[in-house]
Order: sequence, then structure tokens, then C-alpha cells
Amino acid sequence: MKYLIYVVCTLLFACKTTPDQTELKPPVANKVPKAFNEHSGTRLDEYFWMNDPKDTAVINHLKAENAYYERWGRLCRKRNHYIF
Repeated sequence: MKYLIYVVCTLLFACKTTPDQTELKPPVANKVPKAFNEHSGTRLDEYFWMNDPKDTAVINHLKAENAYYERWGRLCRKRNHYIF
């Protein structure tokens, strides 16, 4: 019974959102549709623009994703410190 209470309390604490998490929004990539006619059909790729590694828009989006991951990781590490 004590083990069950410990597990429930740990899960509740781990799932609790902090004020920092509610303000943390992941970057959203723009959708630029590009149609491909292949294999007797049409395929739509809305993220084909991310295929060019030298494009400044791609680089800026990846930097924003990395910054988001770093902020999110800091919050998780801080929370894990309290759990463990």
C-alpha cells in the first residue's frame, strides 16, 4: 500500500505543470505546399522547404527548435532534481 501511494504521489508531482511550462510554446514550422507527381499519383509535401540546409529560414527554425528544447530540458532537469 505504501508503494502504491509513493507511485501515485510521484506521478502526480511529475505531471504537474509549472508556470514556466504553460508559457513555453514550441516553434511551429510554416507549411509551404509543394506537389510531386510520382508513381502515377500526386503527393503533397508541406515541409519540403526544410530540405535545403543552406536556407536561412530553415536554419532559423532549427535554432528556434534547439532553444525550445534547451528551455524544456532545463525545466525537466529542475523537476527531476526534486523527484530524485
